[in-house]
Order: sequence, then structure tokens, then C-alpha cells
Amino acid sequence: MSMNWTTQPPYHDELLTLSHTLIGEGKYDLAVVVAQMACEVLAEQTMRPLLKPGQKKPWNFNLASKEPLKLYKKLTHDKIDAETFWPTYTKHVERRHKILHGSERANEAQARESFDVARAFVMHLGLVRKRLST
Repeated sequence: MSMNWTTQPPYHDELLTLSHTLIGEGKYDLAVVVAQMACEVLAEQTMRPLLKPGQKKPWNFNLASKEPLKLYKKLTHDKIDAETFWPTYTKHVERRHKILHGSERANEAQARESFDVARAFVMHLGLVRKRLST
């Protein structure tokens, strides 16, 4: 299957860069949120072209959620949840959730962990996209 991935700009790269910049500015909570935005943008850009016409799309592209993950695995045949970064990724997503809902604040180490795992997630999806393009 050959896929054309060029229909949308690679916002995930800019979002990751922004996340890194925010860490440097001491804006740790926002860095965590933006890191997750990079993951969800790329997940959507990866999954959307693989959906068949009329196929129900998920209401979000957070792969730490059960239904989007199930659909992602069906579409890509990728076992992302078996990757070594996955436990850290789900911890990062939970951190982002708590930050957004006001029950947690991130420190620098947590923000850096979130950035690093988001970068690993993005790199992994890049490999999946490359495999699907050949």
C-alpha cells in the first residue's frame, strides 16, 4: 500500500520544538500539553488516510485511549503498545490529563520526560508511515 502523507503540514515537528522551547522558559505544564498535541496531530495524520470512505473515525486521536488505539492497530498493523516507550507514554498522557484538569503541576524533570517520550512516539510513527509508504 502506498500512502501520500503530504496533504497536511508536519505540525508535530513544530509542536515538539515549541514544547522544548517552553521547557527552557520554565513553562513545564504547557510543555507537557504541547508535547501531547504533537503526538495526537501525527496520529491523526497517520490514521486519517488509512480510513475507508464511510468508516467511522475516532472522536480523538489519543492513542492512550482504548478505541483510538484499537483502530490505529487495525489500520497500521503496528503494536505500538508493545514498544518500550509505551509505559512512559501512558504516564505522560495521564500527567497531561491531570495538568489540564488542574489536579497536577509538572516540574522540569516531568516536562523533559514528556518531551522525550513524545519525541520517541513521533519517531515511531515516522517509521510506521515509512513502512506503509512502501
